[in-house]
Amino acid sequence: VSCLKFSTNGNILACGMSDGTLYCLEPTTLLEIPEQDFNKSKTSIHTIEFCNESRYLAYADKDYIIALFTIEPKFSLIGMFRAHYKPITDVTFTVWDSVTKMYSIGRDGYLNEYDLKECEENQRLTFSRRILVEKQTEPLAIVRSPACSKMLIISMSCSHFRFLDTDSMNLADVKKSPSLDDNIDIFLELHCGNVSGNQYYLFASGCKIGLIKGPLDGNPFKWMTIRAGTSKITELCASREGYYAFSIIDTDAYVQMWKITPSNLDFLERIGGRGLKPYFALLKGGKKNPIITQLQELFCLALMQHQGLYKLEELEVSNNREITLCEVPSILRGMGAFPTNMEIESLLNMNSLKSSLISNQRLTFNCFAAFFFNLYHEDDYTYHHIEKAFRTICSYGQPENVNVTEPMIRREDFIKVLEEEGEKFSPFETYNLLRTLVGHKEGDRYFYGELEDISNFKFLPPKISFQYFVAKLIGFGGLKYDESEEVPDEMPLNLYEAEPFLIKEVN
Repeated sequence: VSCLKFSTNGNILACGMSDGTLYCLEPTTLLEIPEQDFNKSKTSIHTIEFCNESRYLAYADKDYIIALFTIEPKFSLIGMFRAHYKPITDVTFTVWDSVTKMYSIGRDGYLNEYDLKECEENQRLTFSRRILVEKQTEPLAIVRSPACSKMLIISMSCSHFRFLDTDSMNLADVKKSPSLDDNIDIFLELHCGNVSGNQYYLFASGCKIGLIKGPLDGNPFKWMTIRAGTSKITELCASREGYYAFSIIDTDAYVQMWKITPSNLDFLERIGGRGLKPYFALLKGGKKNPIITQLQELFCLALMQHQGLYKLEELEVSNNREITLCEVPSILRGMGAFPTNMEIESLLNMNSLKSSLISNQRLTFNCFAAFFFNLYHEDDYTYHHIEKAFRTICSYGQPENVNVTEPMIRREDFIKVLEEEGEKFSPFETYNLLRTLVGHKEGDRYFYGELEDISNFKFLPPKISFQYFVAKLIGFGGLKYDESEEVPDEMPLNLYEAEPFLIKEVN
């Protein structure tokens, strides 16, 4: 037996086997429902899910296949579909306006939506919409939001919860999840019959089982964990009333039973305090962490950009000060969070920002700081991450550069990567950004037409090494670059000595 699941009405016990067979049993007698052939898969079944009204049953196997069955009025197979090209991590159903839909996520980063009415009519399982949830991390678990049936909560491998609006299939919000050694790969909504008016979630992370109080807002004082054993938790479920939880550990031959007391989280939340106080616990050193000062300085800089750089008014951070919404991406980048253009568009439409807007799309410092703490990772970018990214850049046109001891890339190829791969830079952006990073002043910027001669970037060395990339272009970790090793070609700084493509100097 590889997986067990009760139907939501309690009339069926679905049993998945390691050989791919699915048995539907009567819970009281454990007798197999007769005249049913569910031996459809060839690999182990690891996930079984019923819809709310127990009309549909779906399972996922280790061959990345999803199978969908109808239970009422009779058992029948609708279809099977290889939905992902990496392991499927979770499956769930939603019901909105009497329309039932199914969603699946996998380690390939994709979320698939299935219109079950259409699939049942065509007797074929296929997705109706498909989106990429995240490029750099993996979705691990998915659950319906108790506040809105149109919203899905996805647990990511980067210690984040992502809220997805199923109407537009766009990112609606991002909240920080518990920071643990292992990722949250089991995430369940808890129906607490003994606590009214509050939302609670049950989760498993490695060998730990935990409880989170909703609504999810990144507050580190709204969750707690306990070690269940020495091995990974493979199965986790809760009683219908939410009084007890049951878990199975990988190497143990017994089932653990836990009593759930949500009132402990209420007490812990009061200890954490209000406002920004609980979020300071996310930083090393708490409120004295230098990142608080940096955030305040960039907040003031954003104010200056709209009020004017030469305004004589003294600026200070207070909750009366407000920045405009368009300045949020600049502050995020300045603080070390580097969202892509696609993510920026989603971030500006987030519910957490919309609910914090005071007037005319303006944010106070406290509202923005709480939003930032849910995105920030203090240990996101390490030396190893940057080296891995640089090797990827060096592989452009020369795959053999990935495994060399000291990777290098030619200046021409480096510019092509920036302008042709990923989120492309325009020649104007490439020139001015690189020129600023190597240390030239703001006043040295120029407008120019389309670049055809790559020699216009002679302020960069002919070959860019990892040491130059880290120390000179990124300025990471206080490393210094010895310019005596490589002398870059000279680039005229005077407008009259420059090449003809320079049109106008920007003051």
